[in-house]
Amino acid sequence: MHTNRFKNSLFDPLSYLPDVERACRSQRIESTCAKFVNDYYNNALDIPNLDLLRAQDDKFSMHRLVFLYGCDRVEKECFDDKEGLAEHTLNLVRNTFAHVYFDRVLMKEVQYFEDFIALLEGIGQAHIPPLRKEIERFICREVMSESTDSAFTKKMLLLAERYSLDVLKMVASGVLVDQIIAHSNPPGELVNISHELKRMASEINDR
Repeated sequence: MHTNRFKNSLFDPLSYLPDVERACRSQRIESTCAKFVNDYYNNALDIPNLDLLRAQDDKFSMHRLVFLYGCDRVEKECFDDKEGLAEHTLNLVRNTFAHVYFDRVLMKEVQYFEDFIALLEGIGQAHIPPLRKEIERFICREVMSESTDSAFTKKMLLLAERYSLDVLKMVASGVLVDQIIAHSNPPGELVNISHELKRMASEINDR
């Protein structure tokens, strides 16, 4: 009996998310994004209405304002304020800025599982799609890491379901399926995982 199986190398789930780490990315755009974020941290920028949001302790509205203002500044600096930039170019700027901003700003707010929940809810409510995709990309990489324990993968699967993160759902499900197949008693492991997911889901809903 023959079975048709694809090599894992032929399928990269992260290809469904924007990737600014490939060779085609613009080093100039990335360095400009990094400079903006550094200036922001050093209070060297005058961003309109930021102090008002800071006084209101509206953290995610602040993230949205800084993100939009930053993307606009990077576009102007890198493309000399040209009008009618191609959508591909605009997306490259936004995705690159999201990558830098997530790595240098948002990651400092994440230490525990609850932090992922707060971050996903806040970014979702602030409606910043590029940052949401960058968060999803980061979690996917963590789930795909060989050192990741199964409890983390299960929690991330529940987050993917709750916040409609389709790529993460696909990645986490695949990892758990591999775990079930590799177990000495696959049916028993499937039941155990099912029970554990229900327990974790109940705990998340009670938060």
